[in-house]
Amino acid sequence: MSTPAGRPIRLLIADDHPVVRDGLSGMFAADPDFSVVGEAGDGSQALRVADAVRPDVILMDLRMPGMDGLTAIAELARRGNPARVLVLTTYDTDSYVLPAIEAGATGYLLKDAPRDELLRAVRAAAAGQSVLAPSVATRLMNRVREPSPEVLSQRELEVLSLVAAGNTNRETAARLFISEATVKTHLLHIYAKLAVTDRAAAVAAAFNRGLLTTEKPEPRLAGVAYRALMGGCVLARTSSSSTPGASSTRTSPSGVTSRTHRSVMIRWTTAFPVNGREHSSTIL
Repeated sequence: MSTPAGRPIRLLIADDHPVVRDGLSGMFAADPDFSVVGEAGDGSQALRVADAVRPDVILMDLRMPGMDGLTAIAELARRGNPARVLVLTTYDTDSYVLPAIEAGATGYLLKDAPRDELLRAVRAAAAGQSVLAPSVATRLMNRVREPSPEVLSQRELEVLSLVAAGNTNRETAARLFISEATVKTHLLHIYAKLAVTDRAAAVAAAFNRGLLTTEKPEPRLAGVAYRALMGGCVLARTSSSSTPGASSTRTSPSGVTSRTHRSVMIRWTTAFPVNGREHSSTIL
């Protein structure tokens, strides 16, 4: 897309922080080459405004409440909206950069970009040119040059997720019902695959590569009697007449929920707190 000669570039600014939108709007409004035709505080609003005002370029933040920027970029592409999307964010890790570009972003800049660089980037995006922050370009080049990393197994991801949440090897072993030695073995495999030497570096590398996210839930507890690790929960293991391998859930009149799986029934006999909230149902 290129704008007709003499017409200002029509710009939509999508960011969940009003002070950021105001600052960007004022900066672009002061230049006659640009016309700020709309603002949005989240991805869904950006879609509605983009459909209404048909901007040439959308400055899109990624982390926003409700619909995030990444989802909005993909939806704009699906709808065939011709606007060029220039990501403007504070995050330059693989877990943000690669999905944004794959979703259809024309460029990727960081919020610490100088004013003149940002103005040039929007002009370039309007002309259909790709624009990348230097750190993002370097990251992509390194990604291309690096050999494909080994994929972590599901169990290794479970171990690393618990380690990232602050659990010790002993606590991780108890959560997963494996031995502490097995946890150490998994960690050694993780270190080798991620090319790191300690647990802190492994967690950092996993977040950086998108293997772990802040929203990733911890692995669920599995199938034996267990007390006190979660603080006050009591599980009872009893025999069951169900078919081996079958799974069912039922709730008694008293409100106690039980689940039968592989001839073993796990039942809560008291409520327990998790993250400050009271729960009284099975987590298997």
